[in-house]
Amino acid sequence: ALDRSLGFVFGLVIGACLVCGAYMLMVFVVPDRKDWPQPVQEARTLPLVERGATLIRSMVPDYVIEKGQAAIEQGVRTLQDGKAASDTINKVNPEPGSTGETPSLTPMPGAPGTPGTDTGQTQGSNANPAGNPDGQQATTGYKDAQRNDLNRLIESSQ
Repeated sequence: ALDRSLGFVFGLVIGACLVCGAYMLMVFVVPDRKDWPQPVQEARTLPLVERGATLIRSMVPDYVIEKGQAAIEQGVRTLQDGKAASDTINKVNPEPGSTGETPSLTPMPGAPGTPGTDTGQTQGSNANPAGNPDGQQATTGYKDAQRNDLNRLIESSQ
């Protein structure tokens, strides 16, 4: 009974610390209380959570908070630099469709499905080396031999 009781109390303390930590994060991310979600603004336990967050904040040394703020600011700068680099790349090399141009659907030489390069045979398959006898295009999905292999595998596992 003592073990369960202490486990219950310890669980409550950990849960309270997690809720207070989430509150501190929310205060950092959304400092204006008007922008908080309505359920948070109306929460009956909000005063308790605020007091708990203040207590936790008072236990943390100032140098740890300064290091944390510096790390967060560095992360924000890195995100901003990454977004600026992404914007620059998109200006220099726009993605197809973003400027009204249509993407090319021509396969690369040597790619599967390119005439003269696709034998129709796959590893572990009894596919016809001459290609697909039913005329199914190689780029539209599974070849008939692959589909038959998959169906046999599915049937054998049932």
